Amino acid sequence: MFGFGLENYVMSVTDRRIGAFRATAWLTIIVTACLIVLSLFFFSHVTVTLATVGIILVAAVMGNVGLLSFNKGAQVGNIPVVVTISAAWGALTAVLSILLLGEHLLAMQALYITLIIIGTLLVCFRFGHAIKAMKKNARLGMEYAFLALVGWGAYFFLLSVLVKALGWFDAAVLLTIPTLLILLAYGEATKAKFKIHKGNVLPVLAIGFLNLIAFLSYNLGVSLNYTSIVAPIAAAGPVITITLAILILKEKVEKTQILGIALVILGLILLSA
Repeated sequence: MFGFGLENYVMSVTDRRIGAFRATAWLTIIVTACLIVLSLFFFSHVTVTLATVGIILVAAVMGNVGLLSFNKGAQVGNIPVVVTISAAWGALTAVLSILLLGEHLLAMQALYITLIIIGTLLVCFRFGHAIKAMKKNARLGMEYAFLALVGWGAYFFLLSVLVKALGWFDAAVLLTIPTLLILLAYGEATKAKFKIHKGNVLPVLAIGFLNLIAFLSYNLGVSLNYTSIVAPIAAAGPVITITLAILILKEKVEKTQILGIALVILGLILLSA
């Protein structure tokens, strides 16, 4: 949660200078390079079946669907609406884990997770901005937001399946490489620019390392506990992003966002008690 939240904060500032696609492409390149280096020490050379290869490829595609749909939605639509809908990926991953992996939550655990999910959505959504956009008949980008929701929800669910089959580190390496290749192929097909100014190197490196920490932490989490518990907590990253924007950038906050932050904190405390 902290890793994804800090990453989103740095990326939200960096995107304005180098563009969302270039930031994302370099983020993925950095993560892949670090994982390849770390694989010299942690990779266990597990046996990969044909079925596992299929899951890896589907997960890689869904991860890029989520990422590119979110970027497109933020570009053409109402950002608070897009962020709010896509942030529900943790709920979708939890539901898939309960239905397909047979995970069973206690009633109180389900309640606390629901608090975290509701709080995350309240933090992301800004009623004032959305109402103004609707009055102006502005495009909300909801179709891209729902694509991002489905893409990320399926991606993190399949990631947890791979973690259980391959281990927390091997799953990261074997999934990240095809994800990068697909992203680079998309960039080449769309004639996207990859070059960044040297003044943006440090922020991009920061984004990459934060994503790596969050990615591996998620994998470790689902290797030790239910995905239906870990995913909603990881998806609460926007709480960190918004809190930093309020404290550092002095952005205005709505009462519903304060309520959302309080609900997430309460849910986390109760869930870990």
